[in-house]
Parts: sequence; C-alpha cells; structure tokens
Amino acid sequence: MYFAKKKKKKRGFTLIELLVVIAIIGILATIVIVNVNTARNKAKDAVVKADIEGIRNVAEMYYTSNNTYLAVDTADADWTRLEAAVNVAAGAGAFTHCTITASTWCARSTLPGGGSTCADYTGYAGAPTLVGDCAAADCTCQ
Repeated sequence: MYFAKKKKKKRGFTLIELLVVIAIIGILATIVIVNVNTARNKAKDAVVKADIEGIRNVAEMYYTSNNTYLAVDTADADWTRLEAAVNVAAGAGAFTHCTITASTWCARSTLPGGGSTCADYTGYAGAPTLVGDCAAADCTCQ
C-alpha cells in the first residue's frame, strides 16, 4: 500500500496581509489624531470665551462697587489674572481691550481655532460683528 505524505500546513500571515493591516491601523490613527487636535482647539476656544465672559463679570462688579469702569483693568486683580489666562490659552498678545472710559469698555481676543470673541459693557459676549471692533467710538462689540 502506498501512503502519501501529508504536507504540513504553514502557519502565519503573509507579507501582504501584514501590510494591509498596518495600512488600516495607520489610516485609523490619522483619523483619531485629526479629531483629537480639533477637539483640543475647541477646548482652548472654550477656555478663552469663558475667560472673556469672566472679564465682563469682573468689570460689572467693579462698576457696581465704584460706579465707573475707569481703571478697572489696572485696579482689579481678577481682570489682570483673566487677561493673563487669555494670553496663555490664545497665545501671547491675543487679548486686547479698548480705551476704558467711565461708561464704556470692550475686551477682545483672537481664538486659537480661528476667529475672535469679545465682551463689552452692554452685556454682550460672543463674536464681534462690527468692522474694526474695539475701535468703535462707543467700544461696542455687537
């Protein structure tokens, strides 16, 4: 009787199978990294917006106590702290404010993700809509 030798089956992956898997993992990693960076910029934008709104609150508390906005940026430690926080989150020099008068003020910052945000004495906080905002005579952002 003739007995044929059984061939041993090779175990493992082929080079093409490994390359396909590595390519798929690379594509998925790229998608995740892009989404993480987008989320990171949105988080930085949210921090800057919150700090600008905090500046609005500080200015209103100062006005309530002193019946003027004049010198709120130099007299209030919270304003100074928030201004520094905006410059850290959005980048050095991102925070700007108009001339603060007894009855008006405006604070504006560029956002890390693009665009800008502002708050002013009218209670507005959001995207500036005036051309040349913070240069307007009444210093209004909206």
